[in-house]
Amino acid sequence: MRLSALTSRPESAPHRLQKAGLSSRIRSPIHKTIRAVASDSSLSTNLNKVVFTIPWKVHFGQSLSVSGEGEELGQWNPDKSLPLAWNQGDLWAAEIPLPSGQKVEYKYVVKDSTGVLKEWQPGSNCAVAVPTGSDDSLQIADDWHGKSRSVIFK
Repeated sequence: MRLSALTSRPESAPHRLQKAGLSSRIRSPIHKTIRAVASDSSLSTNLNKVVFTIPWKVHFGQSLSVSGEGEELGQWNPDKSLPLAWNQGDLWAAEIPLPSGQKVEYKYVVKDSTGVLKEWQPGSNCAVAVPTGSDDSLQIADDWHGKSRSVIFK
């Protein structure tokens, strides 16, 4: 089962999660679907939960996504990037399983209300090494201008 196949049908995710007794702190159907995929025991056990967060204020109707290496982040194609969910205080977040033990490069992008790319995050690519332990998870708190960054292992 491919991850992209599940994320293309987010409208059915809340029902599947409710039946499975799963919940998510991020209140977006796409992210709930990703959480369900991450917890599906029939998939590879070499995935670790990674949560991307970034505070950034965009114009009404615009949104943020993460684009980067690997199929999960759209292989640097903004049209296939991982959408982030807006949270109070203009904090954007997304949760996704990524292959453990790999270094992943990425950047944030701003899209307009139709999904058209408006802006790439300035500066160098961001990079993170995904933990190798099966119970490890990672929360990344980035800054749009790259001035500060924190990574929390859980």
